[in-house]
Amino acid sequence: PPGFCFDAKCHEEQNFLICEQKNVLLEQLRYFLGHVTDQSDMTEGWNIMQTWQMDFQYENAIMNFENLDFLIESVSELQKSGEIDVASMFAPNFDRVRLFYSTPDLYVQCKHRDYLRMVKQSNELNTGGPSDPLDRKRGSVVGGQGKGPWDIKTDDFFPYADCDHCYWTGCFTSRPALKSLERVGSSFLHMAWQVESFVSGRTTHDERIDACAHGKLRRLEEAMGVVQQCSFLHFILF
Repeated sequence: PPGFCFDAKCHEEQNFLICEQKNVLLEQLRYFLGHVTDQSDMTEGWNIMQTWQMDFQYENAIMNFENLDFLIESVSELQKSGEIDVASMFAPNFDRVRLFYSTPDLYVQCKHRDYLRMVKQSNELNTGGPSDPLDRKRGSVVGGQGKGPWDIKTDDFFPYADCDHCYWTGCFTSRPALKSLERVGSSFLHMAWQVESFVSGRTTHDERIDACAHGKLRRLEEAMGVVQQCSFLHFILF
């Protein structure tokens, strides 16, 4: 979210939460939860993804994760103490919030549980059976989300633009010959690695390190390393 970049090369408006006074911290956390509220209003289910930062903004891992850990812990503690009234901020969808680190695999599992919960909620409402109050809150706002699976996106994300008149029109289509050569070279390199592992006879750690630095595949490895770099392959070659 804006104002929550914790890296060494952020803009001048960056905020380091662990350095803030209590009243400023509360203001910043309420501002952050406001962004989570906006995201939840556009998301079906009870698990809301909050993406964080972008490339070139994770150079200082200690600074980033110390602040992220502090953010997660502070929201939990201040929520329990009542200093942050989550129920009023997220009403009528949620009455509590739990922040945690996630992965693509974990997020998919959570959304699958959301779907099963929606199906259960829909069945209970149709049969007149009891349902969880939190289910009724969420279901009353997002109509019909228990009636079927998630929407499936079948088209492309392109055309994509990261600013006015900045469309990534050549990201996958420019320089097709070079990109084809990169795929062929990469396949050959992986095959050569496997063959070398069987015939090299190198058994000690020092021998393997020496082979990496001075082996016959070194020049091809370096070439593949350069041409496979995403900025070079997709952007510089427009």
